[in-house]
Amino acid sequence: MSWLLPPLEPHFDAALRDVTAQGMEARVAAARRLARPDNERRLDEARAGLRRLLDDPAAAVRAAALDSLSNIGASDDHSRALSLLDDSHALVREWAVIALAAIEHPERNAELRNALNHPAPEVRFQALQACTQHSAETVTADALALSRDDDPKVREAAARALGAEPDPSGPAHARLRALLSDPVPEVAWESAIALSPLEVDAALPMLVAGLQQPARVLDSLDGLAHYSNAQARTIVAQLAQSWFKSPLVVAAAGRALLAMGDRQSGVAALRRALRALRSDGRNHALETVARAQVNELGAELRGLARFPRGADGELLVDALGAIAKDSPAARAGLTILARRRSPWSTTAAAVLARLTSRTASHDDAPSDTKKPILP
Repeated sequence: MSWLLPPLEPHFDAALRDVTAQGMEARVAAARRLARPDNERRLDEARAGLRRLLDDPAAAVRAAALDSLSNIGASDDHSRALSLLDDSHALVREWAVIALAAIEHPERNAELRNALNHPAPEVRFQALQACTQHSAETVTADALALSRDDDPKVREAAARALGAEPDPSGPAHARLRALLSDPVPEVAWESAIALSPLEVDAALPMLVAGLQQPARVLDSLDGLAHYSNAQARTIVAQLAQSWFKSPLVVAAAGRALLAMGDRQSGVAALRRALRALRSDGRNHALETVARAQVNELGAELRGLARFPRGADGELLVDALGAIAKDSPAARAGLTILARRRSPWSTTAAAVLARLTSRTASHDDAPSDTKKPILP
């Protein structure tokens, strides 16, 4: 049955050798492995191997080599990535922009700005995303121009870039409102996401429509979380109460409800996600408990301390620590984790020690600073 197992990743020396292998799959595997040299002294060997693979006849190999160079590439690799913007294959051109954006070089920002006018739409798309990351303060004018691009992926990137503009009365937000009517639903949805922090009513239908798309539901819920009107809260609450949605969606809906001010419904949704048989929403719920300090869920977290059921240990410790001050159940959960032999027992013990230290400091405070003891 060994033929059912995926091939093992090559060792670093084998990857260097496979740069010239006959099989394309071996050369792709070599390109990916060279992104992680065994030590700093072998970085130059890894880069040299990847530079050879940039001339490979197979587009998949060239793309994999660019992917790896985006992680370990040096300033000398800037010109190679730049030259591959005009590669014959779209995937390689796209990865060339990603590598160009990742490699430190004095001309990086200028070259990315030039790439905004490239004839290939995937280059313009990736270049605009990179400019948004590296030079957000100057990207608004470029994004406004590209928001009228013929390619919808470029207009999507433009909508995301325009959403970073802080001035709600400026041309960026006026253009985003216009893009809500874009004939391509993906563009209109990106515009709605960008406008959601302003609670723009016209964006609400697109956010609600996004709840029906598995790839967009989580971002749509994050967008709806900015709204405080009853209609938006009702829609999110109905989603949180649905028995047909995954625990991950229920947990995300719970987080949105907390942000919208409906704590009771939000806590109930998070409780469902923590108790669910499936574990796909558990970590999302733990992050929310820690961030929002949902003390009401201490008992559920204590149960996970006994039987984690797929919960990430670090997230569980963070959540328990965030609410342990006001939740005896959460403190008991930390005690359970601290006594167990697990990768997180040391962290749990340290959190518990800090809590105990704070309590002791409070008890030793001068009498006029202590809370009065009620009869």
